[in-house]
Amino acid sequence: MTIGFVLDSDIDHPGGVQRFVKGLYKFVTQQGHHAVIFTGGAKGESEQLGFKVCRLGRVKNLPGNDAEISVFADWVEEADIKFLLKDGGVDLLHIQGVFGLLGIRFLDVGQLPSVGTFHNFWEPERLPQVFRLSFPIFGHYVGKMKIKIADSTAARELMQRIAPGDYHIIPPGINVERFRLARGKRFFPKSWVQIVYVGRLDKRKGLMHLLRAFLKVKSEVDEAGLLVVGKGSLRDEAEEFVRRNHLEDVCFTGYVPDDELPSYYRGSDIFCSPAVHGECFGIVLVEAMAANLPIVAFDNAGYRDVLTGEGRRFLVESGDVDRLALALIQLCRDSDLRRRMSDWGRREVEQYDWNVVGQKYLEIYKRLITEGKE
Repeated sequence: MTIGFVLDSDIDHPGGVQRFVKGLYKFVTQQGHHAVIFTGGAKGESEQLGFKVCRLGRVKNLPGNDAEISVFADWVEEADIKFLLKDGGVDLLHIQGVFGLLGIRFLDVGQLPSVGTFHNFWEPERLPQVFRLSFPIFGHYVGKMKIKIADSTAARELMQRIAPGDYHIIPPGINVERFRLARGKRFFPKSWVQIVYVGRLDKRKGLMHLLRAFLKVKSEVDEAGLLVVGKGSLRDEAEEFVRRNHLEDVCFTGYVPDDELPSYYRGSDIFCSPAVHGECFGIVLVEAMAANLPIVAFDNAGYRDVLTGEGRRFLVESGDVDRLALALIQLCRDSDLRRRMSDWGRREVEQYDWNVVGQKYLEIYKRLITEGKE
């Protein structure tokens, strides 16, 4: 069978949805099936890595939900979509939400069984008015999907407000072994505690909160360094904060390709994700767990599905820099506690391996294709 993944944002724009699509594409093709990614933007890294990508127009980067989002910005003709699907022998569409033009166009004219996965979350009070007014439109297209999947409880809650109905919950997956066996990359002396942040440098991701917390950490723990992995609009502001406060032990790496990310996790001692709101799931948490890292994070809806039980110990109130700093200081000073929290993550992360998650999607694909032939 051939699966057509439809993604409104550029497949090479940094983000968890892009990692999800690439990971599921790899799993599907490794199982002997075929896949193609329909997206926008200029030819880039994905093609170089061997993904089959069909780019259908421009994308624009726009502000949204206190982050920079990549959105499809062209009209695709019905005849073009039908030709691409027929020419590629596509059996089923897997659409990443209905909040963009590309997914809507494929649902309008694709005439194939479709699965939708919803990766978005906004707190009710943060939903833009124009978004609320569009609920009937979104609901119409959600109704065209045969199977609807939310990747977390938070995503399902949002979709129930937009288009009430039955939503399966299937979390995103990762290749656990790739993170667990990676060779660690150190940026600070081996005797130091290396704290790592991985993500876009957007307001919502909370990097400035982490830098303020790290300033407090350094007043208590001399041998601690902060590694900031990712790119984004806050880079200049973050570097200015570091200079102004003489924070010498902060290293900005800029963009790191997906295939190199495991080494940055594996070489670190603590993972911190201070996202303040709007997180649907938190794939970076799962990646950190696979790399045997204890996690400190701000408490937001999407993270609660991942950090359960003992994992919630260092889930602190969103925006509370003092408590964030205290959690980091406690872990910096206590290697046994770091090991204990790492052990929790190592046990929990197996449920997110692609061999588990991907199989759930394959079963859905096969069932829909079989039903479509009956």
